[in-house]
Amino acid sequence: MESFLSFTSAVLNVVAFVLLLLVTLSGYAIKGIYLIILPWVNEFGHDLRFGVLGFCQTDYRIETTSTCFGPQRGYFVPFDLVEQDDLPLSVTDMMDPPLLSVLVLHPICAALAMLCAIMALLSVFKFSPRNKHLLARFAFSLAFQNALLATAAFAIDVAVVEIAKSRFQDNVIVPYGGSAPWIALAAMILIWVSLIILALDNFLAMKIDLIGITGCDDENSVIGLYVADGSFVTARFSTDTAQPTSLHSRIVNRYFNKEVQQPSETFMDFPEMRAAIEAAVLYVVPSCMADLSVKDPDVLVEIVENSHGAIAYSLCHEANLYRSYLSLLKPLEDILTPSQIKDSSFEFVDVQSLVIVRPLMDGHNTAVVVRDPFSTDPESGKKYFFKAQHFSDFLTTGEEMCGGMIRAQYNEIATLHAMPPHPNILPPKCSDSSQHTLICGMLQPLYENGDLEEYLKDNVPSLKQKAQWCFQLVSAIHHVHFAGNRYHIDLKPSNMVLDSNLNLIVIDWENEGANKSIRPPEADGSFDVHAEELPSGEIRLKYEKYMGPRRQNSASTLVWNVFPIWNRECRLAVELAQVYSLGRAMWMILTCTPSEDLKDRDIWWVSESTKAIPDSWKKVIEAWICKDPNDRVRLEVLLQFWKEVSTF
Repeated sequence: MESFLSFTSAVLNVVAFVLLLLVTLSGYAIKGIYLIILPWVNEFGHDLRFGVLGFCQTDYRIETTSTCFGPQRGYFVPFDLVEQDDLPLSVTDMMDPPLLSVLVLHPICAALAMLCAIMALLSVFKFSPRNKHLLARFAFSLAFQNALLATAAFAIDVAVVEIAKSRFQDNVIVPYGGSAPWIALAAMILIWVSLIILALDNFLAMKIDLIGITGCDDENSVIGLYVADGSFVTARFSTDTAQPTSLHSRIVNRYFNKEVQQPSETFMDFPEMRAAIEAAVLYVVPSCMADLSVKDPDVLVEIVENSHGAIAYSLCHEANLYRSYLSLLKPLEDILTPSQIKDSSFEFVDVQSLVIVRPLMDGHNTAVVVRDPFSTDPESGKKYFFKAQHFSDFLTTGEEMCGGMIRAQYNEIATLHAMPPHPNILPPKCSDSSQHTLICGMLQPLYENGDLEEYLKDNVPSLKQKAQWCFQLVSAIHHVHFAGNRYHIDLKPSNMVLDSNLNLIVIDWENEGANKSIRPPEADGSFDVHAEELPSGEIRLKYEKYMGPRRQNSASTLVWNVFPIWNRECRLAVELAQVYSLGRAMWMILTCTPSEDLKDRDIWWVSESTKAIPDSWKKVIEAWICKDPNDRVRLEVLLQFWKEVSTF
């Protein structure tokens, strides 16, 4: 639809260019198109026909012949012609020079019409690498200016004809208008129509998607992060004690559920508040996007309701806060070891160059689908999943929390580059760089089949397919534990994606927090563990309840994450914890149970979809989620079991 509108606008501007070019060359290069005609100027059968570029003398005595004078701007009639044809002196001064000088508008309008056509065509073929709609907006701006100039040019043409008529009062010569003013009128109409089409094109192209609405820690501001025209736009609403009933104050009051003096100082509920935020953003974003500085990384769009009830905005550069945000970021050399950097190939991409396709929900991270900024075709160009800590995350979570989430993301980058490749583990990809130095996120392959949890909601896979997924999942975690010396603490189906062949890929390696129904009970942060060797030579794990002061080693989840400690001091505890999580994840896969239905740690096999699951599978999974970790099987046993089962 957008391409059709741009192409139509381009065609209209090309036609307008041709018409205006004909008017521009009239009276000299183009014979037959004139602004003014002075008929039968004497008894010999002459008339004078004036255009923009010159004029012609036409002789009708024997056969029609024309002698043209030009090129010239204006209606200067040579003195010898005045004497020869006995023309009245009023012919020589029938136009004022200032008025005639305005005729230069015709070639200007013609040039602008052609430029608008070129811009509109370029937007059709999407030659813009940074923004596929930038050219369309530029074409709209040019078309608006050209529409005003074309209107002025037509008005001047009409004025020229009327003034010429008023200069001849003797009725011997009665000037009348030629076809040029009407051609200029047609061009003007086409330009205005193209302007309307471009306005519609820009309106349809301006896609505004919400990523998230979050309140700031000081409870005085609410931040809305949006995707507009392929870029991040951060909108802010701040409370104003002088205007308690203003839109921005009501939004803050409702979000933080503040006590108010009267109902008009807040919203009835969150949906009403959210609708008001989106309406305000939709109102101001198309205007503020015309200012290129809105895409500066430190810019916030401050939206307010003024004293007259009108929605207004201002672009605020929060340079100091942005510098604080940058101070939390690190270069790649501080995230990976020199050998990892040497053995890997990295492509650094400026975050400002990314073209955002659509937002995604991803907990505390800014997660969006982006496309290759150098692709000329946004539809077929390669797309990526971009996960990062955006400046808006810093504003809403504060320095400590945002710093913790950044460290978690760095841990994911380090984890992926520390492990040998595996077909069912997210491959390390190019990291995104802010200012070509500091890492703020990473680009990952985009798997269009989505995550496994959503796939199970919309599809009914075969039992063989489910068994294949279970084998691939165990194979990945077995590889992580033994070959990578790492772990994954949140093995829920939403952290698994499917490639084009429905192969399972494990993602989300931040290892900062876990779903309580997936996390083993002994790994809730309240236990310490050590291994004991029995007289028989068997290794047993002993868990002791921690009774000391509160511990915290994760700024983003505010809990004690036992896995980093256990992975250094007791890797068997990590392995058995992974077995529990695998058992829970496989039960969710086999029964197609979504995460929101996990209300406790019990599992059940009572749904209609579980009747086809072999009893041997059910017993094995129940054995894997024993409360006592020492009673669980080892990863090697799991791998062999699902390897055999997946080939049935």
